[in-house]
Amino acid sequence: MAKNKISPFRAICLMGFSCTAAFSAISPVFSIFIKETTNASVEIVGLVTAVFFVSGLTSRFLLGVYGGGRKTITYLLFAYTIFVLTNLFYPFTSDTITIIALRTIQGFTFASITVSAFTFAGITTQFSDKNKAIAVYTTWLGFGFLFGPTINLAALPFLGVTNMFFIATLISIVGWIAAFAFYRKFSEINDKWRIVGYNLKREPAFTRVKEVIRNRLFQFVLLANFVFFFLFGVLLTYSPLYMNGMLGFSNEMVSLSFLLYYLIMILTRFLIRKLPKALGRNSAILLCVAFIIPISALMTFVTDGFIFVLLFVLVGAVQGILFPIASTLLADAIPTNRIVLANSLYFIGFDLGQAAAPLAVASIISLYGIPFGFAFAAILATVFLPFLYLIVHHKKSSMIKE
Repeated sequence: MAKNKISPFRAICLMGFSCTAAFSAISPVFSIFIKETTNASVEIVGLVTAVFFVSGLTSRFLLGVYGGGRKTITYLLFAYTIFVLTNLFYPFTSDTITIIALRTIQGFTFASITVSAFTFAGITTQFSDKNKAIAVYTTWLGFGFLFGPTINLAALPFLGVTNMFFIATLISIVGWIAAFAFYRKFSEINDKWRIVGYNLKREPAFTRVKEVIRNRLFQFVLLANFVFFFLFGVLLTYSPLYMNGMLGFSNEMVSLSFLLYYLIMILTRFLIRKLPKALGRNSAILLCVAFIIPISALMTFVTDGFIFVLLFVLVGAVQGILFPIASTLLADAIPTNRIVLANSLYFIGFDLGQAAAPLAVASIISLYGIPFGFAFAAILATVFLPFLYLIVHHKKSSMIKE
């Protein structure tokens, strides 16, 4: 076999790109696919979305507690294989139970891939600055989120909603090839990976989890991500139905809205590099959470399609600011031998928000309409913002680095 020339870090970036591209290729039309295939109620649509992130939450926790060494790299390759297959099976399903089962399995594997790759990105790079490595990796993730809707928009008019899952399968195969290449490169990173897994077996899992959770910086970024991704969970689940049914958008226009969302997210990450230094990273995160309050509140009342899309993409701008800043804060605060567990628990904030959102607002939406789901997200951010402020300004929170 020809010599594998791809570097471990490039393989990780390609894995992240492929995984997020496959996910975002079907995200704009997934709710529409469920409605067209099963004629499901909004509660069922919310449940299908929620199980993806609930299973992801479980996966991240187990990987954080028990991950380490070669078994994590082996599991990463296995998870990517299952992720590819689940994308392939969706077009052949026609009942809700099967879709829920596939979405549960895919959520478990998607979460395993993302948290493993995020962890490896910091230890396989040639960059001397760990924050720079994370920035490069998250940029690749952003390009993946941008590539998915772009392909969706280009192919949807010709292939239809169902066939988009075959496109996602092809995209995810690219990541599987990168995962296989990374697996073959294990010996090059083995020494560094031993540092990450150092001494884990000598300590009880409860002790390690408690140490990370008690870190105030960890609490801060976890809660901030939960609040933001609660709003994102509402948008991911119900905005396609709202755009399609209430605003009169075609499926292609829905995909274009998601494309603009991720485009603004990427552009913002490049444009706000000086913002953390100008405001301080803690203040920048607080500002992000505060900013989603008026955005989601306005979404409740807006009925003009253009204005709704404008607000929609502004949420993408907030994500473009929040995620990289919060990630670098966490990387600075957590010891190397805790980083696997910390990253796993950190991503739980994403899953909690996106899993809780469709379940929490499903009944409200069923009774009052989708816009009231946006209102609920605004109320949640309003309630949690003071708690975030108190965590940052607590007299014992000097560990939180600006």
